[in-house]
Amino acid sequence: MSEVSVLRLLLSSGPRFARDAVGPVLVFYVGWKLVGLTTAVLGATTFALATFVWERRHARAGLGAALGLTIALTQAAAGFATGSPIAYFVPGIVANSVYGVAFIVSVALGRPLAGIFAQDTYAFPPAMRASATFRRVFSRVSFAWGTYLLLRSAVRLLTLSWRDVDVIVAVNILTGVPFTAALTTWSIWYGVRGFRRSDEWRAALGVALIAMLVLGAVAPARADQAADIVADADRYRRPADSFVWKITITSQEAKKAPSVDGFEVFAKTGGRVFVKFVAPPRSVGRSLLALGRDLWIYLPDAGKPVRIPLSQRLVGQVANGDIARADYAGDYDATLRGEEAIEGVPCHVLDLNAKTKDVTYAVIKYWVASDGRRPVKAEFYAGTGTLLKTGAFENFRDVAGHTLATRLTLTDAIRKDRRSVLDYGEVVIRNLPDKYFDKNYMKTLD
Repeated sequence: MSEVSVLRLLLSSGPRFARDAVGPVLVFYVGWKLVGLTTAVLGATTFALATFVWERRHARAGLGAALGLTIALTQAAAGFATGSPIAYFVPGIVANSVYGVAFIVSVALGRPLAGIFAQDTYAFPPAMRASATFRRVFSRVSFAWGTYLLLRSAVRLLTLSWRDVDVIVAVNILTGVPFTAALTTWSIWYGVRGFRRSDEWRAALGVALIAMLVLGAVAPARADQAADIVADADRYRRPADSFVWKITITSQEAKKAPSVDGFEVFAKTGGRVFVKFVAPPRSVGRSLLALGRDLWIYLPDAGKPVRIPLSQRLVGQVANGDIARADYAGDYDATLRGEEAIEGVPCHVLDLNAKTKDVTYAVIKYWVASDGRRPVKAEFYAGTGTLLKTGAFENFRDVAGHTLATRLTLTDAIRKDRRSVLDYGEVVIRNLPDKYFDKNYMKTLD
């Protein structure tokens, strides 16, 4: 992720928080004034649901929108159960109190909630997420938001005793919009100041400010360039639109004999991939089927396909998605961070941030050769920012008329003695029938 994206993240999280917190209240009030309680409750709930759906369609986890939807559903239940517009507001006050406590407790636990919500908008680089500056900045921001939410809840609770919907809504808005705007402004200012004063991030934020003020047109161009680089690198990992590829995986660990697993991969356009287990003998009969980001495994004992995640371990250091899904360009938003030489090879350095949660890795740091755009190295991260493993793309050679990386070495981030080597062997380019990519056909494919 570029430094510009970091600043964009700080700028965008606050307005979305305000939308989730205040939007349903405004819709409720208009509906209640114009029609009645039922329309008001349905309108506010629909607004919260639409917000959540919008977030999901834009490939965000939508934490704030999800909480807003949960509160709206609880308020709807209270409103319909009692028939009282006053009772409708009670769950929201309780939820905001819990919310405030959660912000403050998260600081004590060393996992500031403000930082988690910030990542809901756009993922920070793993190195920045793990830094002391990140924790310090977002701990103080979390404490400020927690204090505000608790005070706001106390004021709104007192207002309920007046039993006047006009007053309750007015207080909700007055304690919501202006204070949220002010606190958001402070959060942005404090966050930028905190990172700029940090020795490790001062230069990065300086570049970000210059880029935003002077070079605003550069960011879209860099984004397009980054996407093109990743798409070009993908071509070294996929020989054709329709093919069969034999893969051998050798997994090694200190003081243990190596294990060898064999697979035959059938792939076709549209993200359709069928993986047949061919070795060792105990694995024969098993298979995987990927249709886009949806993945199933067939086990003879189960007798039917079972849905599993791409991120699940297959063998050794290899996840299911490492062989069943090779579309970095389709699965990740790429940002060009800079240039770096890897073993003397000049490389573009990119951050790949998952577009959705159902991919193999949340974040990938990717090195692609500047000359020829071959993949060179990758670091694979979990959503928490934890480095899981590293990958090295090796043994480039011509296969069926295409230059391909025929070896990928994956090494555990903690235990360096644990590694898996994927050797890509014989390739057959042929048009595969669509029936191969049908769940009902998994156990019969030969």
